[in-house]
Amino acid sequence: MPPYSFYFDLDYDGTFPRKGQPDHLFVQEYELGLPCRFQVAWEFYQEAINGHRQIPFTLVEGRYAFADWGKIPLNPTLLAEFKWGTGKDYFGKETDRGGDSGEGNVTKSISNSYEVRLLLGQEIRKSLEFASNIFFEQKLSGDREREAGFSTAWSYALRGEALKVGLETKYSNESQPGKRHLARNIFQLGPAFTYKPSPHNFQALLVEGARLGIPKGKLLHVAQSLFHDHVPAKAAGLPTVWINRRQGRPGSGATPEPEAPVRPDWTFPSLAAFADAVESETR
Repeated sequence: MPPYSFYFDLDYDGTFPRKGQPDHLFVQEYELGLPCRFQVAWEFYQEAINGHRQIPFTLVEGRYAFADWGKIPLNPTLLAEFKWGTGKDYFGKETDRGGDSGEGNVTKSISNSYEVRLLLGQEIRKSLEFASNIFFEQKLSGDREREAGFSTAWSYALRGEALKVGLETKYSNESQPGKRHLARNIFQLGPAFTYKPSPHNFQALLVEGARLGIPKGKLLHVAQSLFHDHVPAKAAGLPTVWINRRQGRPGSGATPEPEAPVRPDWTFPSLAAFADAVESETR
């Protein structure tokens, strides 16, 4: 974010099962850009889960980019966050709400925790992209579980943005509740395949964004194809930027015409023009 720029986001997530009570989650996020590529954020959570209303936790986050994008290899960004647990883990899942439900019917309190991540990402060459996330998380009360590891993702475009294949890996070392000296080593390896237009790509983006604490309002989809990108992105509720390289020329080129009209939020004739506009806004 540009220095001293301010961002506010209010999100609601609701689950309405056919039987039982609905679940509700409200998230308020405040972000402030600072000089020298620093950024701070505060998040406030309110939820109604399994009939219980509470404030499960609040979160403070700081980010630091070592350089402007594209200036140094892998564009490293350091992220640190601290979470104050103020409620109970009615979900019973450590990964989703920050507390372990434990044995039996005991509902444990959500513990305080901190997490540090190193985010890396770069376009290695045309059609080949790489991203990595190195992380460490420590709970500060209860069983004091901790998790450390890394994940990587390689993506190669076979037909531009329409068809991509890739490889994803994740390694994590997770301590066991009540047995901190015993840890599980978990390694995951799998191929990745994506074809557009497909709503699953954007659903996966929203899920991962929520996991990383990035609200939908901060996501922006930039692409050329109205058919492959803008129609499904708009259906997912994302703002979009259209790179209209055929500006002034009839037809849609190599991509099909969308079946229904779609209206991008912004339009530029090239990525360079879009980058210039972003740079002028951040000065």
